[in-house]
Amino acid sequence: MSDNPEVICSKKEGNLCFELTHCTHICRYHKYPKRRKYTDKQFAPRGMCIDLFHSAYPVCLAILYGADLKSRVTVSCPNPDSNSAVELLKIPVKTIKLRKLILKILSKFGMEIELPLYSILMRIVENDSGSCHYAYKAGKTFKFNTWLGREVCPASFDAMYPTIHNILRGRNAPWKEEDKEIEIVCPDSKSNITMRIHE
Repeated sequence: MSDNPEVICSKKEGNLCFELTHCTHICRYHKYPKRRKYTDKQFAPRGMCIDLFHSAYPVCLAILYGADLKSRVTVSCPNPDSNSAVELLKIPVKTIKLRKLILKILSKFGMEIELPLYSILMRIVENDSGSCHYAYKAGKTFKFNTWLGREVCPASFDAMYPTIHNILRGRNAPWKEEDKEIEIVCPDSKSNITMRIHE
């Protein structure tokens, strides 16, 4: 495994956590205000490396919002010493007909809500266990959080990732003021959610 701190995988075990410190709009991910604290095990789907998940996130987002993918899509681990890769699968939810009807009815009343019609699975297709902290087996799947999963909202995770990346490598956020905790704002302007990262 590379000794370069810029490319090495994040540690499997960490001591990071974060909490929602400001939330004026309850989104579909943070529907329950009491669930405000998240541990490092809730940054990505359970058991999945945050670096691999960060690589898969943009494609998952594209699929979620209607990207028409004609061929098999795989995403590789960002660590050049690892051969780990995931295949992204788009699967219609069981209630897709009902959800489409709900969206159609609400749109007639001028109400727009997000009601995902698909779930996304990330399936391991390759793994070089000698260069990976995670003992993945081919065929193992992880579910992309589209609704009330136990882990944090994927968009919020993606906003936090550069900071987490630095901290796990013994560094700090360059914008952090001395004696002040690190705060990140949710990328969704409607949510008005602020998150604080703790070590």
